[in-house]
Amino acid sequence: MKFASNAAFLKIDPQQDNDQLSLSRLDENYLKKRLGLEEQFKNPNLVKKFSISSLLKPKKCLTRFFKMAGLYHKGLANSFALNLNENNVLLKRLPRKFNGFKILHLSDLHLDMHKYYIEVLKQSLRRLDYDICVITGDFFSHYKKESRQHDCLLNELFNVLSDQVYVVLGNHDSIDMLPTLENIGYKVLINEAVHINRENQSIILSGVDDPHLFRLNDFKYYRSIDRTKCSVLLAHSPEIYKQAAYLGIDLYLCGHTHGGQICLPGGFPIVTHTRCPRKMVKGSWKYNDLVGYTSSGSGVSYLPIRFHSKPEICIHHLKSF
Repeated sequence: MKFASNAAFLKIDPQQDNDQLSLSRLDENYLKKRLGLEEQFKNPNLVKKFSISSLLKPKKCLTRFFKMAGLYHKGLANSFALNLNENNVLLKRLPRKFNGFKILHLSDLHLDMHKYYIEVLKQSLRRLDYDICVITGDFFSHYKKESRQHDCLLNELFNVLSDQVYVVLGNHDSIDMLPTLENIGYKVLINEAVHINRENQSIILSGVDDPHLFRLNDFKYYRSIDRTKCSVLLAHSPEIYKQAAYLGIDLYLCGHTHGGQICLPGGFPIVTHTRCPRKMVKGSWKYNDLVGYTSSGSGVSYLPIRFHSKPEICIHHLKSF
């Protein structure tokens, strides 16, 4: 059974080309801020506050350390060992027609970190049973505009997914990706919402821009949403959980943390890169009536290795009380 989405925020002008159409729906002030911040964050002379993560640099020294310790190849193998996790989600307001609805959740793909990773990912995604797919940001570690390699990777991924793929941008993603993503078929939500319909019932699926680095997430669109309906929020990181709970959102899907990526035995993350409680760094969590899930991500960032933090693909099974 197919599910349709009502994207009332899209105003289609047949005279515009696809690239213009994708960018024209964005608020001009938002677009200027996003592009300005992207340029600012590219500046290597930016003064950064000290953090624990700053101890993990430079990259070459860390790589040499893990190789000398005989751990590098083990960590690399760990990063390719994708796990399929099944997560049951109980939602009070879930419409009866959506009982058993399945959401495939991908996050932090970083498709450019290793040339063989896309094949491992595609193999893991084939023949999975789900209703819609969502991707909560960070397609690449270093996106290059008009890169044929990056465009090919996005196409390869889309071709093994269903035709209903909803995505939000992460802290590694550029707004320049928007036209390419939408031309391929991805449905990008940037402070926007759609209805997912099943027969005569629907739920709301919304998505916001990256709340971690760019912090241009904006819930103004929520003013026009019917708050009596069950709603699912896509965001790159879990850091806006309080706002989501205040708005009455039912399910919050996110990523960004990689589950720590390099953790101590027992899975304790050394670095989380988030401004939120550690219980929200990976897996299922709850805040008041809000149900959340933070994906450990499918890919890796900075170093192509993982320890005590398994990469994952997750299928959320929505169930009503």
